[in-house]
Amino acid sequence: ENPKFVIFQGEVNSKKGCLDMRTINSTRCIVACGQNPECLLTLMTNTYCLHCIYGNVSSITRRNSSQHIALKVRFNISKLGSLNKIFEMSGGFTDLVKVSYQSILDFSLQYLENSAVCPSGSMEFKTCDVGYKMFLRGINWYCLKVIYSSENMDQPTAKSLCINQKASISGLENMNETNYVKSSVYSEMVKNYTEYYGGWGIWIDGEKRYECRAENTTSLPGPCNGVNGFNFLDKTLQKKGGYDWDGRNPDGYRGYQNCIMMMISRSYKNGKFDDLICSDKQDFYKRGVLCGLLAK
Repeated sequence: ENPKFVIFQGEVNSKKGCLDMRTINSTRCIVACGQNPECLLTLMTNTYCLHCIYGNVSSITRRNSSQHIALKVRFNISKLGSLNKIFEMSGGFTDLVKVSYQSILDFSLQYLENSAVCPSGSMEFKTCDVGYKMFLRGINWYCLKVIYSSENMDQPTAKSLCINQKASISGLENMNETNYVKSSVYSEMVKNYTEYYGGWGIWIDGEKRYECRAENTTSLPGPCNGVNGFNFLDKTLQKKGGYDWDGRNPDGYRGYQNCIMMMISRSYKNGKFDDLICSDKQDFYKRGVLCGLLAK
């Protein structure tokens, strides 16, 4: 589905983190936002074009202004008669806004009328807590963050770190999320620690189903293959397409490897997944856990 925009005059609560696209061509500005899945809106004047990503803006206010906003809403319009308009919203926009569905319709309908004055009003968006990154999963906006420990930790300890953050251990829905975690953890590992024992391990959501715990069960074709052999606490996961397994993993070696780790290193294993014993503290230094919660 091609993204669609509502364009109006107005302001955002904060431009912090918005990227200067170095163009004053409004068409190029909007098209580039449409091509970027993380771009929520553009801020445009005759001197700049800014792109603001999901999670960086918590509210917009409509008012007469020299600044125009192109808000990505991904909606389709059909008309019944001269007055009736039906909006079919998609792409998770209705879940991103802290208002009712009808309020979203009213917001958009005002911009379909021939009015010389920009109507006033505000719209608030869900955001993530500081340090979390927002991702769209179906219609759910989800916040992810890697929590680090100063000590090597097993999986039960890792889960408790998430709980202490009022979050839960989380999985990875797609490779966009996986690449974000891989990149951020690698930078943290190299930047802050000279000794990282050849690599770090990050605990990821997933525990082997009881009937799938025999050795090699999850590496062979069948009902236990791959992620199908695991139970997940993260209920926002749908496709589970971010689990990039290393080689023939998950292999359930000796029937004891029931948890999941992302390996971070300078080798070819960087960002790959392995199943391992939930109490394991060997091999990769278990320094982090992926935590998540719904945007609010």
